[in-house]
Amino acid sequence: MLQALILAIFGLVALPSLAMPFKCDKAQVLCEVQTKRMTIGDRVGIFTSDRQLAAIGEVSEIRTNSRLVKITKKWGSLYRTYEMEIIPDEQANDPEKFFKILTPLPELSWGANIGLYSLGVGDGFIGPSVEGLIRWWWKRSLFVIGRFHYINGSGEASDNLGNAGTQKVSISTYGLSGGMSELISLFDQLAVRFEGDLGFSNTAVTLSGNFDEKKVLNDRITDGAGIYARAGVSAIWRREGLEPELGFNYLRLHASNDFGLFVGVSQSL
Repeated sequence: MLQALILAIFGLVALPSLAMPFKCDKAQVLCEVQTKRMTIGDRVGIFTSDRQLAAIGEVSEIRTNSRLVKITKKWGSLYRTYEMEIIPDEQANDPEKFFKILTPLPELSWGANIGLYSLGVGDGFIGPSVEGLIRWWWKRSLFVIGRFHYINGSGEASDNLGNAGTQKVSISTYGLSGGMSELISLFDQLAVRFEGDLGFSNTAVTLSGNFDEKKVLNDRITDGAGIYARAGVSAIWRREGLEPELGFNYLRLHASNDFGLFVGVSQSL
């Protein structure tokens, strides 16, 4: 009994040491691991730090102090932070049954958001928004994005001198932007996305009464095209199929400072 307990404790302590670092060729079809524990035909799994299975391979060649492993199935790019370990044939033949499989990054994906902005042009000025976007995976955790936006808001505004008094104003604006996106903890179930993009927004302003919109809105938003600069952060549920997200945006629309919340989904193309 005591001997069995000692062996069990030793096994638990020794398990982490079975995971081994490795390096792969550029195409990530052949990897080398520094070990003498493996023999030809052994099946191995490559795991992320949170035990998601990224790839399966088989030992194909023995060298003096290392082994070559041919990758037979892969769910995503392999990084140096991952580790390799021997797995039974039963698990290698049916990995979805025994392991949590890595959700790969899509080469190209689409996204759609709906949100609500507090527009910095007057009192209680609220603007619902709709966005559609395309993301292209550039490298590692970086994406190139293209975005279409539409915002339609209404509220009250008054010029600083008070000549026009308080007026009801409605604004609709749409445009295009492009930028970069970075995904943090990209292979965890809950990831964080930072985005920034720059473009233009074409705006139509409607005032009650025959007043100068520039004076009423203090030149913060005017008819016609103007700058659209956005910075956002969101939390994403990484999963197969639609990935929901919830986030916060800062927006520079023409010369106004605006803040908003949004919900959205994205999916690979």
